[in-house]
Formats: sequence, structure tokens, C-alpha cells
Amino acid sequence: MYIPPSPCVPVDTCGAGDAYAAGILYGILRGSSNLKGMGNLAARVAAVVVGQQGTRLKEEDATELAKIFSHSLFTNNQITDMCTDIQSDQISSI
Repeated sequence: MYIPPSPCVPVDTCGAGDAYAAGILYGILRGSSNLKGMGNLAARVAAVVVGQQGTRLKEEDATELAKIFSHSLFTNNQITDMCTDIQSDQISSI
């Protein structure tokens, strides 16, 4: 399966692979079986990290990513859990 990279203007590539892996792992841990969707989420997370200085997602970026991908990857209960994760800073280390 091919997952195209998400477009971005590179600023700092440090953490790109870790961010991609975190996007995949987050989908797996949340019980998603949509591999293409998880790959797209992972590519977008990596693009956000590459487009900024530093390796940590900002809370507003994590919230935006959750909104974009929540309906294609997760059930309503999982969406609620994801929003709780973002607010509790569990996702910010992606």
C-alpha cells in the first residue's frame, strides 16, 4: 500500500520518522483497522512536525488533526476518547 507524503515546507526534519510512527501507533492503539487512513494520519502528523521547529506537536495542531481524521478512522466513542487525550496532553508527545 502506498501512502503519499503530505505536502509541507520543511523547517526541521528531526522527529519526522517518530511522528509518523506515532500516528500509526495511535490508530492501532485506538482500535482502527483502516490502514490507509492511519497512514494518511501518520503522514500528516509527520508533515506538521517537519514544518515547524522542534519535534513536539502543538496542542492546536493535534486538535486540528483529530478533527480532520476522526470520522474516517474512529467510531464516535473513540472520537470522544481522542479529544480527551488531546486535552490531557497524552497526544502532545507524538
